[in-house]
Amino acid sequence: MDAGRLADDDLTRRLDVATGNPYYGMQDALALPAQRGGGQNWASQDTWAFYRAADRMYSSRQEPFLVTETNAQAIGPSWVNQPGYDGQWRQAAWALVARGASMVEYWHWRTLVFGGETYWGGVLPHSGRPGRTYREIARIGVELERAGDLVANLTPDADVAMLYSHPSKWAMIAQPALAASDGGPDGRSYEAIFDAFYRGAFDAGLQTRVLHAGQAVAEDPAEMANRHPVLVAAGLYVADDATLDWLAAYAGAGGHLVLGPRSCYADHEARARRDVQPARLADAAGAWYDEFSNLDAELPLQAPDGSPLTLPEGAAGTRWADGLHTDGADVLAAYDHPHFGRFAAVTTHRHGQGRITYVGTIPNPALGESLFRWLLPDAEPWGLLPTGVTCTGATATDGRRVRFLHNWTWQETTVTIPVAVRDVLDDIGHEPGAQVRLGPWDVRVLLET
Repeated sequence: MDAGRLADDDLTRRLDVATGNPYYGMQDALALPAQRGGGQNWASQDTWAFYRAADRMYSSRQEPFLVTETNAQAIGPSWVNQPGYDGQWRQAAWALVARGASMVEYWHWRTLVFGGETYWGGVLPHSGRPGRTYREIARIGVELERAGDLVANLTPDADVAMLYSHPSKWAMIAQPALAASDGGPDGRSYEAIFDAFYRGAFDAGLQTRVLHAGQAVAEDPAEMANRHPVLVAAGLYVADDATLDWLAAYAGAGGHLVLGPRSCYADHEARARRDVQPARLADAAGAWYDEFSNLDAELPLQAPDGSPLTLPEGAAGTRWADGLHTDGADVLAAYDHPHFGRFAAVTTHRHGQGRITYVGTIPNPALGESLFRWLLPDAEPWGLLPTGVTCTGATATDGRRVRFLHNWTWQETTVTIPVAVRDVLDDIGHEPGAQVRLGPWDVRVLLET
């Protein structure tokens, strides 16, 4: 059964707990900055995509989940053999725990000696003798036992919320919005849109809560605006009138709604709406369009004078461009192109107590990161981190705050601690301003005191 065709939020509603099998590329696929650009498929191929997989598992029930399978040795067919570098197993395990995993199991104990998964490596190799993988995973067990109840059933932090829509994904499987590299249809068009925005938030150092569209609209829009001040609805192609009106109410109540390509275009039966696009939200967004184009190459962007959006060199739109006109909205970014330059690329408009920002293209990494740095300039209290280091946070069941520092590089580095903490694994206290060392492919689990 293709799990991509299942609505996991509906499937798990009557279950006690959600589970998932997050497989991922190891070695340089976990390096930061990203070196491969492989993204998310049946297995993630970048660090941001690995976190995206964890956040999707949490989204099923909006509560902690179990990992029932993940990498032991190299995972894949016989021609894909890339077992992790030292430390990468514990990096992955602690990243999963940080995003809500209450259990981490491995596929599988001893590697099979025949069949289609002969080279899906287990904790033990074909010989059955414990080796490097066994020692790495055994270390994780020791550390989890040492951390104990503190890291069981964590609630991961969320700086930004993103809506996930199975109906939109299915509609874009049937009628893909994007072309693949060979010119044919890209059946992963929805994921391409969603992932570009998720990666933008990750690259900006933000943590994301993935919400199924039905989960979000079941809540009061004002309460949602208070809990999640920024809500991204990119690629929300299929939506009924009530959902679109809820989005407008969310912004009106003080939330910052971010719309993206294909958002609001079709009704609940995937019929193209006859409204001016974005349907039912054009007036609130102060921008509209009646044409769109697939792109054969990246479109460079430029920020008009006075725009608060700082665009780095190389910021561009990819694969898609809405022919966006303003009707009251401010232009944050425009295309640098003789034809597409007539259209806005990114606009923003005050609506009620909040704001609606429309992104008319799929951002490349440079644009995505700059967009989220503008959306949430003060979200990371731990300040600027060394290149390749991530900091995520979570709340324990008893209210204690936990921070996870990961170094996804070969270079030893240090992080300045802004608050008093205790190293959970080494039982060492650190005062504010202390330097905490991170070795290559290292992890620190810190309890705020």
